[in-house]
Amino acid sequence: MSISQWLINVGIRAEAGALAFATRRGRRPLQWPPGRDDSIIHRLPRDPRERASIFTDEQSIIVNPDELALVIEDGRIGGALGAGHYVFEKTRVTGSLDVIWIKSGQRQLRWGLGNVCTREGIEVAANGVVHLRMGDPERFNTEVIQGAMQLTEVDLQRLLMPRFQGVLRTLIASSGATELYAEREGFDARLNEALGETLADIGLSLIDLEIVEVSLPSEFKAALARTTMAKLGGNAELEEAQTRMRVAQLDAQAEHAGGFVRAELMAHMQARGLDPMQVSMLDSLRSMAEAPQLPFSGGAARAEMFGRMAESMMRPGSAPAPVQGGQAAAPGPSALPPAADDPRELEAQLDKLVERLANGEISEALFERLSARLEARLSR
Repeated sequence: MSISQWLINVGIRAEAGALAFATRRGRRPLQWPPGRDDSIIHRLPRDPRERASIFTDEQSIIVNPDELALVIEDGRIGGALGAGHYVFEKTRVTGSLDVIWIKSGQRQLRWGLGNVCTREGIEVAANGVVHLRMGDPERFNTEVIQGAMQLTEVDLQRLLMPRFQGVLRTLIASSGATELYAEREGFDARLNEALGETLADIGLSLIDLEIVEVSLPSEFKAALARTTMAKLGGNAELEEAQTRMRVAQLDAQAEHAGGFVRAELMAHMQARGLDPMQVSMLDSLRSMAEAPQLPFSGGAARAEMFGRMAESMMRPGSAPAPVQGGQAAAPGPSALPPAADDPRELEAQLDKLVERLANGEISEALFERLSARLEARLSR
């Protein structure tokens, strides 16, 4: 061995001796050993060589940012400590001091549950993950740590799994399969609330519980799909009926507005000295003149007849006779004057028929029948 190597070894032994002396004197701060991450807790070492001597009156510790510490002095918990450097005084020889470091960061645990029946008796299975962190260190120490020197995530998962499954079984048994499959948000909210209370009893705080999968029988999924499609079809029929009702309402509103327009138009015509009934009759005569089903052979005769009708309507004092009960007065036996073979008399009778048709005293059918007879007599 070279002299330099020997000097290095001497220096290392001297450094180790100095650290051990400082530890025993309580001057060297104790902390969570770097690289020891297999546990979520760390206690003050029980080895006398790794902690302050009973003959010293102080102990120094360091709490890192991702940790919190519980200090137990003479059997009493002095509260949880955050990140920082602390020095504690203790009674020599008879004084007792214990420190528990606890990881304060978020932890993720998996859970699973099978063979649980819903309210309808449908068997389901579920699995997912839960996110939690330390909530109440003192309660966690009392309910979970209970003097243990270390606590791994596997140990914590084994401890919590029965609690998860108990809460899930209770909620699933009181819920319907449809709620688990199609109304997940409401079920998740109730599950988070119930599980949060259970975890709070042991000092943990629930951040979130995620349901990754809910397994239901394929027959139930198919039936639920058919029900959903039928519901969508019913909604479509309802929307169609609502649309038809809206169209009918719009048509009624348009008809109502058209009635107001016609009333205003008639009032305007009367203010100008026009008889709305005569104008309406003129429109009817124009429509009849354009129709080819009249009992006249030539266009000239048809034009002459309607010219006479229009002229008779526009004469002063040719207003229509009053109508009783909304029906045109039926023509009596004297609707046609005594027959005569004089062409002038026949033409006068034809003019009279035109005037009576224009005044609404006879119907179009009777007018056509009587005018046909007069035309036949004129042609002889």
